[in-house]
Amino acid sequence: MVRTGATLTDESLVGQPITLTNCDREPIHIPGSIQPYGFLLCLDPRTHRVVQASANTDQLLGLPAETLIGRDLTFLFHEERLQELSTQWFTLDENQRLQGVRLDQLASQPYFKLIQHRFDDLLWLEFEPVQDLTAGPLDMPSLNEALGQMLGATSVKEFCQHAVRQVSNITGFDRVMLYRFAEDESGEVVAEACRPDMEPFLGLHYPATDIPQQARAMYLRNWLRFIADVNYAAVPLVPVRTPSTGRPPT
Repeated sequence: MVRTGATLTDESLVGQPITLTNCDREPIHIPGSIQPYGFLLCLDPRTHRVVQASANTDQLLGLPAETLIGRDLTFLFHEERLQELSTQWFTLDENQRLQGVRLDQLASQPYFKLIQHRFDDLLWLEFEPVQDLTAGPLDMPSLNEALGQMLGATSVKEFCQHAVRQVSNITGFDRVMLYRFAEDESGEVVAEACRPDMEPFLGLHYPATDIPQQARAMYLRNWLRFIADVNYAAVPLVPVRTPSTGRPPT
């Protein structure tokens, strides 16, 4: 069992079916999977070689994840570009660093948004495809700055509604919600921006069981959660457990 904030989770449930009887112990901080709209590579910070890859690299790159383990990134980048990236890896920390990159070693030379950071003794490289090169990758520091400007609101309700509208404008997401927890651990949607044709959730109340304790603790660490497709099927990592720790990366 692992303590996550003030809650207990059970790592033996990794990869196991989650039911109403065990969801309050699900180790959601180490799911061992990602959303499918991009792919993930975890590198050893010392060798800069792949130790884990998301299973969808075959679909996005034409390269099965199993074939990437133990390789450096010369299968994605020319030597000069790889040298530029590897120089950044020495100074990475938990803060995300964003940039646009072209995978020039692939025949189609696709363009991706690259999000990099260091955590749990791994280098995390998240790649998200970018279709419109003129728009450029989403700048998380700018997003954080925009949210900081919400402090000028004259009421909590105004702040919340202004915040979701700003996030909606920046991301173009179909729905953006702000969820507030009450002292009894129930929840309420207190602000929302969504497409006019979508059913609104604003003002709806949910019991404490709707979001388990470990999920609430994780939201206190990460206030923003992006879901590209609410009907997505999670993509597992290969291997699911990090060889050096015997568990999924956190």
